[in-house]
Amino acid sequence: MWNVNYKVVQAKKSGDRTNWINVGMAFKREDKFSMKLDTYPIPNEKGEVWLQLYERMEDEIQKENAKEPEQKDVHKKSYGGSAS
Repeated sequence: MWNVNYKVVQAKKSGDRTNWINVGMAFKREDKFSMKLDTYPIPNEKGEVWLQLYERMEDEIQKENAKEPEQKDVHKKSYGGSAS
């Protein structure tokens, strides 16, 4: 199961302010990350693209993700550990 743990954002300078633009989401499964971009990131004046990951806190996703180990334990006890 994939967990949506992070927002992928890009900083955009506007005068002396920095606006954070949501460009996608990142998933973590075991020790690997995958990223889904909803839009193309815009390169800065040097031609570089810098993206940052922020843990999703504004919705119920973290509570749901926290349940996963408990669910695996229940499955392991109920079905003899055949959960993957």
